[in-house]
Order: sequence, then structure tokens, then C-alpha cells
Amino acid sequence: MININKAVMHILDCRSEVKVFSEQEMDLTNSNAVKFITKHIEKSSKDSDMRSGYLNENSRFYSQLKAYLDGAVSFVEFSIWIADLMYETIKSSDKPESSDMFLCDVAIDDVRQIVLLKCLNKVGYTHQVTHENGMIQNEVIKHFSILPSTTQRMDSFAFINTEPTMVKFLDKNYSVDGQETALLSEVLLECSFTKSTKETVKLMNLVSETVAENFGANAVEAVAAVKNCMIESLEDSDSIDPVAMGRQVFASSPGMQKAFAEELASVGISEPISVEKVFVGRANKMHKIKTDTGIEVSFPVDYYHNDDFIEFINKPDGTLAIELKNIGQITNK
Repeated sequence: MININKAVMHILDCRSEVKVFSEQEMDLTNSNAVKFITKHIEKSSKDSDMRSGYLNENSRFYSQLKAYLDGAVSFVEFSIWIADLMYETIKSSDKPESSDMFLCDVAIDDVRQIVLLKCLNKVGYTHQVTHENGMIQNEVIKHFSILPSTTQRMDSFAFINTEPTMVKFLDKNYSVDGQETALLSEVLLECSFTKSTKETVKLMNLVSETVAENFGANAVEAVAAVKNCMIESLEDSDSIDPVAMGRQVFASSPGMQKAFAEELASVGISEPISVEKVFVGRANKMHKIKTDTGIEVSFPVDYYHNDDFIEFINKPDGTLAIELKNIGQITNK
């Protein structure tokens, strides 16, 4: 459940060097505005590319956030401080752009959060009705400030818990004086962060494949085993323990367990990680492989160790064979 308590929108047209900061909060009796913001908050909150972190208590953002929460500055003042900082950074970049920024004080499932949404202004077309010589004439005109639809992804966004000050965000880099700068994590929030759920899942699969290949094991079975292990781990938890997972997947080989832990540590994964259950379940439900002969096979990950349905056979000549079993019917897809 999402309840919007306060919201404000600012225009950051860095391409034309025009900034229009609202001096009042948005009218939340406007159902269209509320629906637009709510839909985007709901969509953004489920994004698997979001990274998680904590605010630096010595940062400017933390100081401004605390001032707002303590009532020392108003919501609009707080939002203008954020908008101005973002505007100056984007305007100074090698490719300035036109965008809108929304700041909202919301309750998501009864948890108070400050939500920031930034979207690029799109160029689109719409109709215009004119009167010419006493007659109506309909024309098509170009519109330079079209907001994204509720099904489209915002350009970048952040969800800041007010207690504790944990943050989740999707960032965007800008090149400023030839230096890549992350707008949210480096310039605005100044926060620490971990890898996103999507990054974690991808790295876990890649590392398991690498370790299996280095030890002469079946890489397909190793990756499928890791996927299945992730799903099982999340049945009773919101996090995965990569080292413990390695011990389970490579239970018969202490050497592979050690290599798995070392490879994960080298890419920044060594401690239990909180992940999005929905994405992990969706991304890991099926395992897809492709042979060097061009044949592709997709199968449920929990079949990888079930010889009743699929079996990987090492042939005497060094090639592999895949046997699919107990098939009652085959349909075209």
C-alpha cells in the first residue's frame, strides 16, 4: 500500500539552462497526479537493478534530510536544495538534458520513506485545435516535454528510509569534465552501496560456471545448482549466503568450495546479501543452455539433478550428450 503524504515537482531543463522550482507542494486532490506518481513508485520499488546502501551521517544530504525530518526546513525547501544540486551537476555535464524531478514523502506498507523520481522529458506529438477564418482546424504539433507513461521506467530514482537511514536507488552516470560521475550515489546521497540483485545473480552464475570449468566439472549442472540453491534459500529468508551456497553446491569438493568463495570475494561478494525474492525466482526458475551446434534447451532448474527428466552424458570421445526423458508430448513454440 502506497500513501502519498507530500509531493513536489521541479523542472530541470539543463539543455536550455532553465530551472523552474515549484514554491508549493503538488495538489494531491488531483487524481491524475496521484495515479501517475503512485504507479511509478510501485514500478520503481520492484526494480531489480536497484542498489542498496546507507547514508553517510557526515554528508550534506544526511544533514538536509535530518533538518527536514526535525522540522527545521520545509518539504519544499528540502526538495529545492536537492533539485538545485542535481541541476548544477547535469548542466555541467558533457550532455546536458531536460528532465523533471519529483520528491515525495510517502508511506509504503506503513514505512515512511522519502522517494525521489527523475525522468527525462521526451519529445512527442499531440493534437492542437485552432480556429481559422471562423472554422475549426485540427493539427499535429510536436511537444517537447512529454512525461514517461506509467509503464515506462524512470531515468533514476531513490527510496530513502527515514529510520534507519537505508537507501535503495537506481543511478545514472554523467560525464563532467571528462570524469564519469554518479548523480545520486556520489553527488546527492553520498552513500555506500552494494551490488544490485541483478548484478549479484549474474555474478553468482558466472563464478559457478568458471569454477566448474577450472576443475573439469559440468558447468551447466553447477550453474543450475546455484540457481536452484538461491530459490531454496529465499523460501525462509530475504537474503542469500554465497559462501554457504558454495559449500552446498560443491559439497563433494573442498577445493571447489574454496575457489568459489575466493572468486566471489574478488568481485565483491563475500557476506550474506539481501536480494529481491520476486526477481530471483523469476530469473532462476528456468535454466537455458545453448550447444555449439546451435541447439537451445530450456528446463526448470530443479530438474538439473533429476535423471528422470534430463541427463547430461559424457561420451568416450570427449563430447557431451543430453538425454530428455519421460516426454509425453512435444509442442511448437
